[in-house]
Amino acid sequence: MPEALAEQHIDHLTVEVIRIRYKLRGEITVKEFWRRVGKLGGFLARKSDGDPGWQKIWKGWIRLQDMRDGMEMALRKTT
Repeated sequence: MPEALAEQHIDHLTVEVIRIRYKLRGEITVKEFWRRVGKLGGFLARKSDGDPGWQKIWKGWIRLQDMRDGMEMALRKTT
């Protein structure tokens, strides 16, 4: 379901990290979420490129988790 909202399938904080990192407004789809994760892993997302491969998604996912952990720690410190 690539057109479903990302927050229906992925936790809010993880989606929020992507939204902040790429300065996105509003809701994002599952497909857009995974393309952005792929970009974190080195996917160039040029006009003629297809979808990111699993290696770029995996590298992006690892990086995203580090960013998410940092955001979670910052939120804990402020409360």
